[in-house]
Amino acid sequence: PLDWDQTHTLNATLNYSIDNKGISFISQVGSGLSYTPEYTEDISTLVQNSEKKPITWNIDMRAYYNVRAFNQNIDFYFRVLNLFDHLNHTEIYSDTGVADRTKYIQQGQNQNTNEYYNTVEDWYKNETYYSKPRYIEIGMSYAF
Repeated sequence: PLDWDQTHTLNATLNYSIDNKGISFISQVGSGLSYTPEYTEDISTLVQNSEKKPITWNIDMRAYYNVRAFNQNIDFYFRVLNLFDHLNHTEIYSDTGVADRTKYIQQGQNQNTNEYYNTVEDWYKNETYYSKPRYIEIGMSYAF
């Protein structure tokens, strides 16, 4: 498999609108992408992209209300990306296959370094390994 191979992908949209208002949900679910695991016991078993990352899923929401004023359209909207604030593992540690733990934390703790500001756990909690958190947007658009 290649790095971008994703065996299963499901996209779904649910929309409800009546008169000048509406709400919609957009969801995505995908099986994990391929990655090459790190083997330390037997290097002969190493096959490139032989494992899968965890599945990913997301639901976005958008609601709107349309007002007609002075022969013009004004839309008020409310948009939430990542509605349930689910953090998908977009990057992973190759020794565990997930973004939130690695065997190297224990090795770092055993070294007993004198860090004044961060812990070993903080070092391995890499925010860039996760999808974006919930994002809320409230706005207005004016069409002329």
